[in-house]
Amino acid sequence: MREPSTAGRLFFLATIAAPALILIPKGLAVFALLLLLATLLSWKSSNRPSMALPATWVRAAWLLAVLPLAIAALSVSWFNLPWSELGKIARLLLLPWCAWLAWRTASSRNGLWWGALAGVLVAFCVALLQTASGIERANAGGNPITFANLVLMLLVLAVFCRPRTRDGRTLTLLLAVLAMGIASIVMSGSRGVLPGLALVLLLGLVGKQGRRFWIRMGVSLAALSLLCACLLWVPSLSSQSRLANIAPELARYERGDGNSSVGARLELWSRAWEALRQHPLTGTGLRQFDRAVVLAPECASSAPPHWCRLRHAHNDLFEWAATMGVPGGLALILIYLLPALFFLRCIGRAPPGRMYGAAWAGLVMVLAFASAGLSQSMFAHAASATAYALFIGCLAGIALNEQRQPASTMDATRAGR
Repeated sequence: MREPSTAGRLFFLATIAAPALILIPKGLAVFALLLLLATLLSWKSSNRPSMALPATWVRAAWLLAVLPLAIAALSVSWFNLPWSELGKIARLLLLPWCAWLAWRTASSRNGLWWGALAGVLVAFCVALLQTASGIERANAGGNPITFANLVLMLLVLAVFCRPRTRDGRTLTLLLAVLAMGIASIVMSGSRGVLPGLALVLLLGLVGKQGRRFWIRMGVSLAALSLLCACLLWVPSLSSQSRLANIAPELARYERGDGNSSVGARLELWSRAWEALRQHPLTGTGLRQFDRAVVLAPECASSAPPHWCRLRHAHNDLFEWAATMGVPGGLALILIYLLPALFFLRCIGRAPPGRMYGAAWAGLVMVLAFASAGLSQSMFAHAASATAYALFIGCLAGIALNEQRQPASTMDATRAGR
């Protein structure tokens, strides 16, 4: 086992800082500084891993970052838009960067786990204080949807990056973190993350494969059903989670009233489809979805509905396809598909049984992020776009490390890391 270098220790601190501070305004500046220092030291270091990075993996990682950026750059050039519009998509460059550094420094998942525990605690305290002060939806000073998405990503790290131990204290701590994370999401009133949350809880409660797999699966489904029942039928929880509003909002939309959360999304998706039909190759221009919205007849009236003021499609695939055409939609699919295939391959090569580790965390994070993107514009927000790139990148590099070293080595807490 290689001794941790100074670069390795700095990157370990970076993996703690990213999830711990991601909900704090400008908190990721600490991560950025540590990442830059670790990169400079690692680049100059002669302490190299014994195994070279697979060439196929390197090409796929750079394709994942560069292709969407190239398509976005073409859109900016074609529509003569400000180059600053590339800012959020350019954050995908963090993915190969973090993956390379995690692999180069032979990092473990321990830093992400400890950082996620701290991050969920911060989220719960903020949500509790905001709710107690009368704020309708907890948001940590930003967007309630983004807040809930980030909490979900922290829960993925907390559940699947946990250390390999049967210590009862670790299990108790994990259950407490899950409870705080679920409460934070409920207090945000965001419904789009609930399918991803269900996936995290289901796989997390099952825990591992084996003879009692189906028994654990049944118990997990029963626990999820109980949670759903509470969210639907306990008045205070139903009101805060806004689940009870879905059916009335659908009924209003069927009567021609799109002035609701569900109705607005359906109207926006209709506008996105129309924009794609009219401009299949170019779309309306990067981050210019509102161009498609203002063309709707309803938005030309003297009292337009509130969805006419929304700038995003509230669905990542519709957003990318409507603004960058078919190439944009395919690029988004690639952003999800390539990491998912990579993590699946790592899981297939791992010893059977356990359902945790960096590869499992990466796969579940991709699935949870994609499911949230069905009703929200995840990449329209800097915080969620950054979190996806840096967490998936770190987990990819760590998954490669876990493949080349024994599980006991990777799960152990190392000196200085």
